Amino acid sequence: MCKEILLDRLVSLKVIIETLLSRGAQSHSDVTLTDADKVKIMYFWLSLQIARTTPVSISADRYSFAYQINQIRHSRNTCAVLFALMCFCAKIPCVIIKGFVKGGSYYPQEKMKEKYTREWNAVLVDGHWRLVDVLWGSGETVDTRYLFPDPEKLRFTHFTDRVKWQLVVEPTTQLAFEAQAFIKPRFFELNMKMMSDKHGVIICQEGELELCFQLDSSQASKQEFKLLAKYYNEEKMWELEKLDNNNLKIDFIHKRLVADHNLHDMDSKTDLDGESQISSASILSITVRFPRAGLYKIEICGRSNDVFTEFDWIAIYNVQVKMVHDWLVFFPRVDKIGWGPNSYLEECGLKALSHIGGEIICIAGKSLEVKFGLLPNARTRNVSLRFKLQDVVNQYDEHPEEDNSNATYGGNSSFSPSKDGDIVIQIPIKQVSEMILNIYATLNATDKGHVINYRVIAKLDPKHKMEEFRAEIIGRLNECVKGLDIKLLTQALNEARASGLHRDRKVVDIFRKACARHRYLSRYLKCLKAIEQISNTDIASLRSMNRPDDRLVCVLRATLVLLGEDPSRIVTWEDIQPHLTILGPKNLNRRLKNFEITDADIHSRIQKVESLLGDKHIDLVEILGVSREAAAFAHWIDNIFQLYKLKFLDR
Repeated sequence: MCKEILLDRLVSLKVIIETLLSRGAQSHSDVTLTDADKVKIMYFWLSLQIARTTPVSISADRYSFAYQINQIRHSRNTCAVLFALMCFCAKIPCVIIKGFVKGGSYYPQEKMKEKYTREWNAVLVDGHWRLVDVLWGSGETVDTRYLFPDPEKLRFTHFTDRVKWQLVVEPTTQLAFEAQAFIKPRFFELNMKMMSDKHGVIICQEGELELCFQLDSSQASKQEFKLLAKYYNEEKMWELEKLDNNNLKIDFIHKRLVADHNLHDMDSKTDLDGESQISSASILSITVRFPRAGLYKIEICGRSNDVFTEFDWIAIYNVQVKMVHDWLVFFPRVDKIGWGPNSYLEECGLKALSHIGGEIICIAGKSLEVKFGLLPNARTRNVSLRFKLQDVVNQYDEHPEEDNSNATYGGNSSFSPSKDGDIVIQIPIKQVSEMILNIYATLNATDKGHVINYRVIAKLDPKHKMEEFRAEIIGRLNECVKGLDIKLLTQALNEARASGLHRDRKVVDIFRKACARHRYLSRYLKCLKAIEQISNTDIASLRSMNRPDDRLVCVLRATLVLLGEDPSRIVTWEDIQPHLTILGPKNLNRRLKNFEITDADIHSRIQKVESLLGDKHIDLVEILGVSREAAAFAHWIDNIFQLYKLKFLDR
């Protein structure tokens, strides 16, 4: 109706209001307009007028709409003042509230400045004061969220120091308003509630953060969430944080239902979730593992597939990350079905019975039982399930699916429905660790692929003696720091951290040493990867050089000495050339790949290279200007020296 009422803007506000309300009454001939109805009509009409950009005739009449809208467009007046005038004409009590708002340019915990100063209104309708923000409601499509909003919700974006007009039971202060989380309207549209950090700035001590929100269980299954993390870089710009490995991500988002856990029978069950009485509360859990220290802005977005099809902001936080472990393991990136029960599982006629969230917490050394049931509308009972359980330690692999040395399979076993329609999968849990469990389904001999994914956290058995387990962890860490297997080292570090022993005074020293070892090994593996990218054609092109740069000759000579060549036999470039394209066991790439820092004569080789290099400093950036191949070899030499120093420091 409001769109159809295009009044002459030169007409006085009083006439416009009388006309609006008269036509509104005509459209509701069976009822008398209440003050709330009148405010709603004026709100809709003014919101549409504010959004219009067509020129308005100049008028000197202060009580004409043309005069008032021009005042607003030239920043001489506010929408709240105009709305108050309209309410005056409609004989509805209205006040103008002055304060601060958190708009689009605001960032968490920013001090309220003049640019955030705004005005909005409170109107007296049906004996109660109700809030109105006509400016935030304006647009081609009127936003009704700012017509009579709940003051308890509006307090996250609007603040006035006039306590009376906050209209809340427990008024807030400006300091508290600045410190609180930056909550957006979609948060309330999805009927969410805060459970964890209620401040806009969070201090993250060790690189991992979990945020929890309560969801409405009746809507949770239709809701989707995602997270964007932005890093504040040296150029003082926010850049989207991305991992080098596309198979990994920094966040783990899943929903879980609040349950009364029954853990009294720990001998017969490894599962810490179990089947239990489920309450009506759903929890959204978001865990973030940051790849580097510094300032982050994390933006949580959400949507509801049946109402809000587009993602919109839910909450925005600033996170100050103090420290990040070099061995930090990120989360696997799973397919679009995500974590836990999902619509595709239902399409296949299956329902999760034992674990209705995306995370399973269980006991290491025991068997994990995962149970599914057939839905009443299942198209077939000819269903079989199988599984793959894999440790999350392969963050350095470009294609982790190609390396399944850490995976546990069901073998040739498949799990089919029992007489009652339940499918029970027994999965051995060998050690304290963090894993990903993939469940696959076959229906009528047709492979349906993944139907559900779980993140599995295996914890120490409470009955396991801590002294024995501590000794076991110390022994494994000591053994791992002597070798080159970064996956075994990462597993040991994860086990120490998962059990909390990394803070134990008897473990902390070897834990720190293992972290340092992990740092060097990761550098070494990246270096080997760079070397492996040098093709035989590249090496052949090096050999074909007639007068190579002296720095290139020096780097290649040092490389060959570390590989065991006699420095007296590779003095000139002509001596080095044959080693670059030799075939068989002496192939350069093969020798680099098989190199062991633990070789018996490594000490002698290191001394020879040090004597060879003398005062010559290997500048990787400078050598990169010579050739990328030379820089890769130089990087490898540098890492060998670092690993050598670490190895002998440990002794």
